[in-house]
Amino acid sequence: MTSTRKRTWQCAAILLTVVGTAAGARAEKTEEPPPPTAETPAPAAAPAGPTGFGDGGQFVLSVENLFGWTYVHPSAGSGFNGFSLFANAEGVGASPYNFPRLSLDWFVSKPISIGLAASFFRISGSDSNLTGFEIAPRVGYSMMLGPWLAFWPRLGVTYVYSSIPQKYLGLTVDALLAIVASPHVMIPFGPTADIGLTGTVGNGSLKYTTVGLYFGLAVLL
Repeated sequence: MTSTRKRTWQCAAILLTVVGTAAGARAEKTEEPPPPTAETPAPAAAPAGPTGFGDGGQFVLSVENLFGWTYVHPSAGSGFNGFSLFANAEGVGASPYNFPRLSLDWFVSKPISIGLAASFFRISGSDSNLTGFEIAPRVGYSMMLGPWLAFWPRLGVTYVYSSIPQKYLGLTVDALLAIVASPHVMIPFGPTADIGLTGTVGNGSLKYTTVGLYFGLAVLL
């Protein structure tokens, strides 16, 4: 009888020990921290500054009127055609608006640009000096027609001065296309027109109106 009771208590103790051990293991498993989750990658930062032609803040440094064709119509006399390569075939006395010139345009916002083109010359001789310059402020509007072709119309005025003396003022209209050859190189080309508003040569009045097709080269900054 005593032996049977002793075995019963031993079995109960073993059972309690097993149950306690299992409960403890289950509690430890329940309290384990969840496995770490993969962190969501931060979105890539947008590139700073302009990324395409016509973006706000972009500068366009150009050499204009490098070569092309032009028709010149003076207010007195007959009109004529000319082709030029890195020069003005007729000279300032016959076609004041078509010399090669340097320009800088800035896109104040997408797609509005403001700019200024200019050229300068000076001729020194034994008995006289000749100085002249051209300035052409303008505004423009750009739009992309495809991945590499843009349309960039511009409107402004061009003022030409020569110490002969000569003074000319024209309304300038450009309807340029532009081949965007790379993120930093562009080839602008297209029709341009300078509509003569005023002009004087010495004490006389003379205005010039020109239309033509010109090519240039530009760097996007």
